[in-house]
Amino acid sequence: MSERSRPFLLACMVALIAGCDGPPAAVASDGDDAVQQDWQTLSLSRRAAGEQRLAVELEYGAGKLTVAPGSAEQLYQARMRYDASAFEPVTGYNDGRLQIGVEDAQIRGRKLEAGSLNLQLSPDVDLDLELAFGAAEADIELGGLRIEQLEISTGASRTALAFSQPNPITANSLVLQVGAAQFTVKGLGNANARQLSVEGGVGDIDLDFTGALSNDMSVTVEMGLGHLTLRLPRGVGVRIEKDGLLASVEGEGLTQRDNVYYSADYENAERRLQFDIDAAFNAIDIVWVDNDQAR
Repeated sequence: MSERSRPFLLACMVALIAGCDGPPAAVASDGDDAVQQDWQTLSLSRRAAGEQRLAVELEYGAGKLTVAPGSAEQLYQARMRYDASAFEPVTGYNDGRLQIGVEDAQIRGRKLEAGSLNLQLSPDVDLDLELAFGAAEADIELGGLRIEQLEISTGASRTALAFSQPNPITANSLVLQVGAAQFTVKGLGNANARQLSVEGGVGDIDLDFTGALSNDMSVTVEMGLGHLTLRLPRGVGVRIEKDGLLASVEGEGLTQRDNVYYSADYENAERRLQFDIDAAFNAIDIVWVDNDQAR
């Protein structure tokens, strides 16, 4: 999963996890054929025992995905709801690494949106997260977690990622690979990352940099077709270098010099955001926002 060149459309690999108990069986219609579905619920957890670090590898195809902080007493907690007639859940923990996924997926004619995954992680360990999902609705709250490294790969999904509280440690890297998706991030200033990489296909990407920006951040964005919105806190110096002849930058408060845009206070700002954007047929909207935590 760590190979970034690998396709990140995972609609045929489905881990359907979390949620509540449902009826033991359901019938989905596939044209003239009826597909019997056998919904099962699986819960798993591991008590914390002095671990300093946890790596999480998650692959999820379709349904509802939720990731959030949990209790310090539990290293992790997960609850899965999946169609046992089509999928075999794969879960394992070994030497500080948690794996969650499925095998033998056969999804034709099945109502995948009824599946769900809820994963809660300890706020007391350093986290290396690799999250890959396809046609999912994902709600990922990482505020207050100790994020050392984060890689998210999506397919045709709707994803909301948030850092509602500051990351207590410096994140080595944040990588977001976005397919044909709607992808929204709030509170990137709280991520405590020096580097952010965003790769977008076809869709809308909304990046909000409010939060307690504790160091300068370099951001690289590569996009094809789609729309990019940058929500920038007032008082932070901004530099945007743009490649792509057909991509337009729309918004006030920036001065253009060739293909580089600067905020008026860039040279004297205590904290800076530096963007390198390679965009083809898309618009780049700049929205300035108030931020009590921005410096």
